[in-house]
Amino acid sequence: MKAFIRYFIKYPTWSNTILILVMLFGVLALLNMKSSFFPERESKNINISVIYPGASPEEIENGIIQKIEDNLKGVQGVDNYQSTSQENAGSITVEVLEEYDTDEVLIDVRNAVDRVNSFPSGMEPPVVSKRPAIEFTYSFAIFGDVDLATLKRTAQEVEDDLRDIPSISQVALSGFPASEINIALDEETMRRYQLTFPEVVAAVSTTNRDLSAGKIKTDNEELLIRYEGKNYYADDLQEVVVRTNRDGSFIRLQDIAKIEDRFAEDPQRSFVNGKPAVIISVSKIYGENALDIADAAKEYQENFNGKYPNIEAALIDDATESLRGRIKLLLENGTLGALLVVLSLALFLNWRLAFWVAMSLPFSFLGMFLMAYLFGITINVISLFGCIVVVGIVVDDGIVVGEQIFQNYEDGQKSYRAAIRGTLQVLPSVVFAVLTTVVAFLPFFFIDTPGPRISDMSFVVIFVLLFSLLEVIVILPTHLAHSKALKQDFVKSKIREKMDNLVNYPRNKMYKGVLRFSMKHRSVPIAISTFLLLITIGAFGGGIVKTTFFPSIDTDNFTIKIELPSGAREAQTMEVLNRVEKAIWAVGEDLKGTENSDENMVIRVVKNVAAMPSGWGQAEAGNANVGNIQVFLQSEEVRTIPALTIANMVREKVGTLTEVDKAEFGSSSFFGKPISIPLMGRDLSELQEAKKELKEALLAITELRDVTDNDPQGLREIQLHLKEKAYILGFTPLDITRQIRQGYFGEEVMRLQRGADEIKVWVRFTEDYRSSIDNFDNMRIKDIQGNSYPLTELVNYEIDRGSIKINHLDGMREITIEADTKDPKAQIPLIISEINENILAPILAKYSTVKTTASGQAKRIEKLSAGLIILPLAFILMFFLISLSFRSPLQALIVISLIPFGLMGAVWGHVIQGMSFNVMSFYGTIALIGIIVNDSIVFVNSFNDNLKEGQKFNDAIYNAGISRFRPILLTTVTTVLGLFPLLLETSIQAQFLIPMAISVAYGLLVASVFILLLLPVLLIYLSKTRNAAYWLRNNEWAEPEALEPTNIEEVMIKKYLTDDD
Repeated sequence: MKAFIRYFIKYPTWSNTILILVMLFGVLALLNMKSSFFPERESKNINISVIYPGASPEEIENGIIQKIEDNLKGVQGVDNYQSTSQENAGSITVEVLEEYDTDEVLIDVRNAVDRVNSFPSGMEPPVVSKRPAIEFTYSFAIFGDVDLATLKRTAQEVEDDLRDIPSISQVALSGFPASEINIALDEETMRRYQLTFPEVVAAVSTTNRDLSAGKIKTDNEELLIRYEGKNYYADDLQEVVVRTNRDGSFIRLQDIAKIEDRFAEDPQRSFVNGKPAVIISVSKIYGENALDIADAAKEYQENFNGKYPNIEAALIDDATESLRGRIKLLLENGTLGALLVVLSLALFLNWRLAFWVAMSLPFSFLGMFLMAYLFGITINVISLFGCIVVVGIVVDDGIVVGEQIFQNYEDGQKSYRAAIRGTLQVLPSVVFAVLTTVVAFLPFFFIDTPGPRISDMSFVVIFVLLFSLLEVIVILPTHLAHSKALKQDFVKSKIREKMDNLVNYPRNKMYKGVLRFSMKHRSVPIAISTFLLLITIGAFGGGIVKTTFFPSIDTDNFTIKIELPSGAREAQTMEVLNRVEKAIWAVGEDLKGTENSDENMVIRVVKNVAAMPSGWGQAEAGNANVGNIQVFLQSEEVRTIPALTIANMVREKVGTLTEVDKAEFGSSSFFGKPISIPLMGRDLSELQEAKKELKEALLAITELRDVTDNDPQGLREIQLHLKEKAYILGFTPLDITRQIRQGYFGEEVMRLQRGADEIKVWVRFTEDYRSSIDNFDNMRIKDIQGNSYPLTELVNYEIDRGSIKINHLDGMREITIEADTKDPKAQIPLIISEINENILAPILAKYSTVKTTASGQAKRIEKLSAGLIILPLAFILMFFLISLSFRSPLQALIVISLIPFGLMGAVWGHVIQGMSFNVMSFYGTIALIGIIVNDSIVFVNSFNDNLKEGQKFNDAIYNAGISRFRPILLTTVTTVLGLFPLLLETSIQAQFLIPMAISVAYGLLVASVFILLLLPVLLIYLSKTRNAAYWLRNNEWAEPEALEPTNIEEVMIKKYLTDDD
C-alpha cells in the first residue's frame, strides 16, 4: 500500500486524471438519470380477470373464482392471493414473494388457470397478466358547452396525441361509460309479429358481417369474392331484414325495435368544479422519467386551449409538483448543508486544507451518480436523503487523513513523507470505519421495507463512502503533498485563530477537566449513563415517547367517499355528492382571511358518480350507489391548516347523512388504514356475526372514526321458484331464466371495433319496459311449440337481499373492517394492541371458524419485522470487522455497546420535536449506527496508536480523547448542520423525511458525548478486567498497557519476526 500511495504522489497526473474522469462521467450520468417520486420497484402482483355477463356474485365465486383458487394452492413464489366476486365479473390478485421472479411465477399462474376445464359456458376467457408498476404522474380535465359524446371523441383524440409523444406511454380516460349499440325491443310488438329474441339476434349476427367466398382465377388476374355487409353505426342497422313473410314483404329491424348509438347504462360520470368533464390521466411505468412525462403532458395541456371550439382543458393534479418540491427541498438543504460543512472545515482547519478535504464531496457524489446510473437508480426523495445523511461521514474520513498529514508536516516531516506516512497511519482505521458503516447500511437491501424502498439510501451512502475511500487514499494525499496548505510560511488568519480558540476553549477548559474527572470517578459516568438509558426505556413503556407505525404526513388533497344503500340510483348518489360539494366550497370560503390570504382554500373539486378513485383525478367504474369527491387545496405556502382538519370541517358542515351507509372524510395515512382487520372463515353466518360485533366494538372506541367494512349490503333480488305447471309444460329453470335474461340483461349480438372503441351490440327490452315490476309479472315465456304463457303462471318469486361483492383471502371468505384515527398522531400500536387483546381475542374465541391475519399498516410492519432477521447478522459482521481493526473482540464489544446511547438521543429528539417515533425514525437509527461506529473506531485506534508509541495506559486514553475531540466535533457539526435545514422545514415535502433526520441529528449529538466521555471509562474497566484475570493466573498485577492487545501484538512482532520476514 505504501508503494501504491507513493506512486500516485510521485505521478500526480494519475490522481488528477482519475479525479477528472470520475467527475466528468459523473456529471454526464447525473444529467441522464431518470426521476421518480419514490424508488422504482418492479411489480410483484399478478392479475387474473374474468367476465361472465349476467352472472351473480355467487355464480362468479362458485363457478370460477374458487376453481382458480384451488389450482393456485401450491404454486411456488405466491405470497398470498385475494379475490373479489361481483356481478358480471371477478378478479384475483396474486402477490409474488420478493425473492421470486414475477415473470416466472406468471407462467405458473397461467398454467394453473388453464388447468381449470369446467368454467361455465358464456364466460369470456380469463385474462392473466402482470400488473404493471404504474405511478400516477399528471392529469387534466377537458370540459365545455358540448355534449358528453363530443367530449369523449375529443378526449380520444387527446389520448392519441399524447401517445405520440415519445416520453408518454400510459394514458387513461375516465368520466364516461362505454359506448354501445342498443336494439330495444317491445314485447307487445314482438308478439304481434310473432318474433322471438333468437330470431332477432340471428338476423343481426348473420347479416351484419363481412364474408369471404374465395377467388376467381382468370388468365389475367385473381378476383376476390366478398360480401361486405358489416355496419358500425345504429342508423346503418335499421334496414336489417329480420324475417321475410310469405307475401314477399319484409319485417325490418326498424319496424320492431328502437336502434340507437348511446352510452352504456353504466352511470359513471365525472365533474370538475361542477362541470361535466372527461379526465385524462398520464402515468409512468418502470424505467420512465416522471418529470419528462409531466412536462410533456403539461405542455400539451397548455397548448390545448384554443385548439378546440367550446372546449377547454384545466389541470387536475400534477404529482411531480411534490416530487419537484422535495427534490428542490433536498437539493437546497443538501447544498446549504454542504456549504456549512465546507465553511466549518475552513474555519476549523486552514482554508487550503479545507478545500482539498471538501473536494471529497463532489468526487464521491459524482462517482456515486455514475454507479447509480449504471445500476438504474433514480433521482428520488430517498436517494436524495441518503446524500444529505452521508455528507458528514464523507468529510470525516478526509478530516482524519488530512489532519494526520498536516500534523506530520508540522512535526517536521517533508510534505511527500508527511502525506505517505500520514495516510498509512490512519488508513486501517479509515478503511475499517468505512467498511463497518457500509455493513450498517447493508440490511436495507434485504429488508422488505413497507412503502418506499429504502435501499436506495443505502446504495447512495455505500457508494459515496467507497468513492470517498478512493479519494482519501489516492487523491487527497497527492494534492496535499503538492499543496500550499502544508507550506511552513502559511500564516493563520484571524478568523481561523478565533475558530481554533473556539474549539480549543471547550476542549481545554471543559472537556479536559470532565475527562479527567470521568476517568478518576468512573462510577459517575457509568451511573449517569445507565440511569439515562433506563429512563429512556421507561419513557417508551410509560407513553412519554409516542410511537406509531408510520408518520402522519399532510397533503394538498383529500378524498371523500360516499356509499348509499345497494340499489340506490345514480340520481340519489348525485344529490348527496352535490350537497357535500356545496359544503366543501363553503368551508373554503369560511377559511378566507384566516390564512393571511383572500383566496378560497379549495382550488378544485373532482366529483365522480358511480366510481371509486384509483388515482388522483382518475376513477374506476363502480355501482350507481357509490361516488367520491377529490378535493385539491392551496399549497402549504398559502395554507397552514392540515388537509385532514379541513376534511373534518367539511364533515361538520355537511352534518349527518342519514341516507348514506358509508361516508369517509379524508385519509390519514399514505401507508394505508391504521386499523385494518380482516376476518376469514368458511361459515358465512359466523363470519357475519363476528363482523357485526367487531364493528360495533370499534365504533365504541373514541379514538377512531370512519369505521367501515368491505361487505356492503347486497341488492334486493327477485328469487324465482318454478311451479308444477312449468314442469308439466316441459319448462326447465334454464329455459325460463334464459328468456328473462334475454329481455332484461340483454343478449350480446356482436362486438364492433370503431376506432379505439370496442362497441357491443345488445338486444334487450326497452328501458321503460324493464323499469316496471308489472311488466315483469306479465312477461310471456314461450315453449318450443311457440306457445306463450305469463311468467306468473310458471313461477313464484320472493324478493330478498343478495350479495353485491364477495371477497376471498387465500381461498377463504374474507371481510375487512377498517378505521381511521381521529388524531393523526395517535399511538396506533397501543390502539391495535388494545383491540387485539380486549376485543378481537374474545370474538375469535366465540366464533371458532373465524380467524384473522395482519392487514393494512400492521401487515406492512409484520413484513418489515420478518426482514429484520438480517440485523443481527449485520451486527455480527460489524463486530468481526471491528475486532479485526482492533485485534481485540472485547474492544469491539465496547464499541457496539455505545450504540444504545446514540439511539437514546434519537428517541428524545422525537420528544423535543413533538413527533412520534415511527418506521422512518427506525430507518434513521440504522443510519445513525454506522456514524457512531465510525467515530468510535477512530477513537479506539487513536488510543491503540498512543499505546504503540509507548504512552502509559491512562495517558493514551486521555490523549486519544484530546486528539479526537476536534475530528469528532467536526463530524457531528458537519452532519447536524447538513440536516439542520431539513429539521426546520415545515413544508409537506419535508414531513416524510424529518423523522429520519431527527434520528441521525439528535442521535449523533448525544452519541458524540458518550464517545468522548463514556468510551474512555469503558476502556479503563476493560483494562481492569484484563488485569484481574491476569492476577488470578499469575498472582500479581501487571502494567495496564502491557495487557492491551495492540502492545502484545507489537511484542510478538518484535520477538518472532525479523526484517527478512
